[in-house]
Amino acid sequence: MEYNWCGYYRKAYEKEKKANTILAGKTADAEAKREELQAKYDTICANPLYKLSRAPSFLKRGVRKAVRMIRRTGREGAKEQRGEQAEELLVSYKERLARQQDSYGQWIMEEEPVLWERCLADLAQGSADRRPKCRVVTYRELAGITDLRQFCGGNGGEDILLFAEHAGELDERAAAYIEAFFGAYPRTRLLYGAEDRRTGEKRNFPWFKPCYSPDTLLGFFYFGSCFAVDRAWAEKTPLAGYGNARRNLYDFVLRLLQPYFGRAAAVRFEKDRPWRSGGVYDTGMGEAGKDISPEIVCTDLVLYHRSGKTPFEAGPDREYYLHAGEMKDGCHPEFWGYEREYTGIKQDFINNMGYDSFFYQTLHPDVWTVVPAGGADTGKNLLLSVIIPSKDHPELVEKCIDSFLERTDLPDLRKKTEFIVVDNGSGGENRRKIEAYLEASGAACHYLYQPMAFNFSAMCNQGARLAKGEFILLLNDDIEVMEKNWLRIMLGQAYLPGVGAVGAKLWYPEGERMQHAGVTNMHVGPSHKMTTFPDDRVYYYGHNAVSYDMIAVTAACLLVKKAVYEEAGGLDESMAVSYNDVDFCFTLAERGYRNVLRSDAVLLHHESASRGLDGESAEKWRRLLLEKANLYKKHPLFLGYDPYYSEQLAGYALEYRIGYRYPYERPFPAAKPEKRERKRELEKVRSDAVMLTVERIENRKKLHLEEPDLLEAEGWCYMLGQNNALFERWLVLEAEQGEHYYRFPVKERRRPDVEAILPQQKNIELSGYTCRIVKEDLISGEYAVGMLYRNLCDKKTAYRRSDRRITV
Repeated sequence: MEYNWCGYYRKAYEKEKKANTILAGKTADAEAKREELQAKYDTICANPLYKLSRAPSFLKRGVRKAVRMIRRTGREGAKEQRGEQAEELLVSYKERLARQQDSYGQWIMEEEPVLWERCLADLAQGSADRRPKCRVVTYRELAGITDLRQFCGGNGGEDILLFAEHAGELDERAAAYIEAFFGAYPRTRLLYGAEDRRTGEKRNFPWFKPCYSPDTLLGFFYFGSCFAVDRAWAEKTPLAGYGNARRNLYDFVLRLLQPYFGRAAAVRFEKDRPWRSGGVYDTGMGEAGKDISPEIVCTDLVLYHRSGKTPFEAGPDREYYLHAGEMKDGCHPEFWGYEREYTGIKQDFINNMGYDSFFYQTLHPDVWTVVPAGGADTGKNLLLSVIIPSKDHPELVEKCIDSFLERTDLPDLRKKTEFIVVDNGSGGENRRKIEAYLEASGAACHYLYQPMAFNFSAMCNQGARLAKGEFILLLNDDIEVMEKNWLRIMLGQAYLPGVGAVGAKLWYPEGERMQHAGVTNMHVGPSHKMTTFPDDRVYYYGHNAVSYDMIAVTAACLLVKKAVYEEAGGLDESMAVSYNDVDFCFTLAERGYRNVLRSDAVLLHHESASRGLDGESAEKWRRLLLEKANLYKKHPLFLGYDPYYSEQLAGYALEYRIGYRYPYERPFPAAKPEKRERKRELEKVRSDAVMLTVERIENRKKLHLEEPDLLEAEGWCYMLGQNNALFERWLVLEAEQGEHYYRFPVKERRRPDVEAILPQQKNIELSGYTCRIVKEDLISGEYAVGMLYRNLCDKKTAYRRSDRRITV
């Protein structure tokens, strides 16, 4: 299955389409051939030469001789010309097809050279008195090592230690780049970059990493296959001497970075650099004459190319997730550190920070997690204030609190928890039901009833002002607890230094499909990743399986210290419905806190049962855009930028995949309309050989307020029984009233699904099309949708009108 924005909703449709399209294609093929033969016969009968053939024999012989001579000369010249042109068109078609078959290959050819150029230009602006030198140390060499000084070299001249899984798999430019970076930015202590897999001449499986993420590092060794450190700084930290090289390395890196684990003294996110840093100490910030360059840096340059056999056949969706079985078989050796064998060193690290901890096996059988033990586990007098906004849903409030009390494993849970239900105007009967339930629940409950228009931020802030707990848990009334350890996990995470908001992974109530696994600030705006994806595999290096530092988490279940909540000023009440949680998390990030998704804490979310979804109406969608514009006005740094999400990854998709966009995916200009006044021109060239499917033509939802109003059409079409590489095509809007029509050039799109079900058709891989139209360019009215074809060799045209209509 293809996992993209509409993948889940198209699943049932695709199943039926595959079952019926072959039969429909064969039927259409037979009918078209019959009609084509009839049309040819009628044409022959109407031909003057055919009529002449019935003339006297002596006249026929003379005419035939003359016609043969003329035709022979014309055919030979035209055939030669058409053959050359057809060959050129076929070559062009194959080139365009190749550009839509390997997105990472296209990224390597088109965008990677530009990225290298940007990075080298950035380094050229820096200066260094002496270019440092690099010493490569393989991971295997670290087995049993306790002191890095043995790697200083014969003359002790190496300033940088470049650790690599295998020295021969480093990119040929990696060492030189790292030396130049450390020279240009002498405060740099550690640098890591992207990596991919190289099989023969082909590169695939790219892994682009977040900025420094200590909580992610506690989940697994996300530095991957190579990283570089300042030797003089690193050798001050001894190694434990474990015989297992990876275990020794992981333990060393955790202790090496322990000073960087807490809240940063000053935080900068480098938005306009070709590298990213965030959440690191910048002690020189704001001091005159001080160097404020970063200390821990992530670059998007691919510095390492893993070799070996491709773990499985790459496909449009398979490249970006890892099956549990494939993880166990060692097909992804770069993804490690989540296994049980590493829990001991993680616990030692947490214990050395002054916290107890425990570990357990997550719902993904191969993934083990370590959880700091918070006050609830250590016997401290912790009080948790759970704030539940609600209106007219007593059944949801009852299920939410009952599941919380019955299924949460925490000592003295009722004594350590208070529930604050904030009601903005339930009807009389529902109000009485809520009051009666809260009174009978036996828990510490407060019911704040204040009729007003729905304002999620204001309701949460009202509850927070009443809260007496050390921690605040914002909880939607449509949340249901299903696993006992969720609260211990979230509280333990929230106790760690520098942690702001802690979020849980949320499932839809049916099918173990994810609703929330962190918020990413993509180019289209703040978005949930992997929404609707089944949680039966591990996606893109554990994003749904291990802890990850994220730029934001949803307030449907958000845990934060009350002092931190108040420091951030609570939720912004000017954002009544949407983006208030993202705004809150942005504020925390700007203040130096880390927002963390705990993928091992899982809850059910009956999403938006109380107020509906934001996309249900044009009014709600406009409100969403207004609140998004307000969000970026407050936080301009985060406009199109997320330090925890690489710019090389897709900024518009639910899945984690390369950000290279094919022409039909790019924000291309709307098609310029060509208006024709004589609609009967289309009738003359109507042909049933044009097979047209209009999957959708509709108003395109804006992503930003300043965008124009657009129509967007999408579907697929082909010429039956002909070489489809020889044609150009236009989308046609044919006026129902009047004699005019518009035609628009379309962007071609590869459709492997069409190719699979119609293998007998020639060159239909690019049969898909997309088209965007500015509504202001059209005369108001109702239009039929069609497709116009023209053969580029003989200039013949063919037209097909679909049964789809659109009103402008």
